Amino acid sequence: MNILMIAPFPIFPINVGDRVRIWQIANGIARYIPVTLVVPYEIGSTETAVLPGNCGTLRLTLERVGIPPINHLRRVRSLLSACPYHVALHYRAQIQQAVNQLLATEHFTHIYCHFIYSLPYTYQHNYPVILDQHNVFTLYFHRQLMMHKGNKWRTWILQRNLNKVIQFENNLPSNLVGVVSVSEAERVITQAYANRSIPVWSVPNGADTEQYSYQERDPLDRFVLGFLGSMELELNERGALVLLKEIYPAVQAHLPDRKVEAMIIGRNPSPRLIAWPQEHREQHVTVTGTVPDTLPYLHQLDALVLPLQSGGGTKLRVLEAMAAGVCIVGNRFAFMGLDEAVPDTHICVAEDATAFVEVLCDLAENPTRRNRIAQDARQLVEQHYSWNQITTDLAHTLQDLG
Repeated sequence: MNILMIAPFPIFPINVGDRVRIWQIANGIARYIPVTLVVPYEIGSTETAVLPGNCGTLRLTLERVGIPPINHLRRVRSLLSACPYHVALHYRAQIQQAVNQLLATEHFTHIYCHFIYSLPYTYQHNYPVILDQHNVFTLYFHRQLMMHKGNKWRTWILQRNLNKVIQFENNLPSNLVGVVSVSEAERVITQAYANRSIPVWSVPNGADTEQYSYQERDPLDRFVLGFLGSMELELNERGALVLLKEIYPAVQAHLPDRKVEAMIIGRNPSPRLIAWPQEHREQHVTVTGTVPDTLPYLHQLDALVLPLQSGGGTKLRVLEAMAAGVCIVGNRFAFMGLDEAVPDTHICVAEDATAFVEVLCDLAENPTRRNRIAQDARQLVEQHYSWNQITTDLAHTLQDLG
């Protein structure tokens, strides 16, 4: 086998979930199968032009393609397109040209597409295609509709795009030979709408268990709550604000003898979040902004708190926090796709602010229980969610395609 893999957007630096998955899948498969990864970078951007020190294997080749940055006009045109918004937004002639050139000059057996955005690059060719969908976008936009149902204008836009996504997902290319889903639940949904005998594999997200080293927290007088996520995403800002407005003050009130603190970790926080520590000095809140490495911040947390209101796929931040030894309290959106995680053994589940406060206060008063859950979570990641094992299994599955 020889795989041409397509990333639909820049992935360097590798600091958010979709970039991590693309990079880990490419590196992991390339230990067994030669992979050429087509990866765009924004022209003029110093950030996305930075490459890792090495690819980790000689079997992985990077084909870098310069693209103009996305501007406001492109976003508007993508909304008006007959294609789903993200497909129109990310399709670039420069990437299409690079794919055509590679297929004309080198021998590949399969094309591996990350996200449905990448599928249009394969339409001119008859190579067997593997789709790593990352998210079932029909499901994702259904959830977006529910979250914004009070906003008529936004609901109309989301419904219009959902209709286009449904049509797109129901008309997958005939040369598709396999689909990768991130959870068993999404695999079942995908198998139903694919409506074909093509295989659909459940390949979860993972954590680098060497990079995210386990560290047990000491039961000090401080009790530090954290939120982790890319803060430019609305769903993450909403979750952080639920923590700061509803959960954190109540935990402080219930633990008057403890120094309770909160830390919001993630790139590109809004002015509202940046101003929060100064405007609420009594809360002892830290907003980190963009950090080069989240691990030192995770090691400061007693609990990662994820009151998410939407989402899809498996949250990489959850697996990385579990690997790092952080006890996690979240709702159903936080733990989607973690089929092996058992509540009160590996994770703590809460569905409303009152339940979050109750669970967090119990963890504060019972450090032994907190550390046991963190230890069991780390063991679970090692056994079922390490990138090394996940990509080894995927590579063997792909090799069976012939």
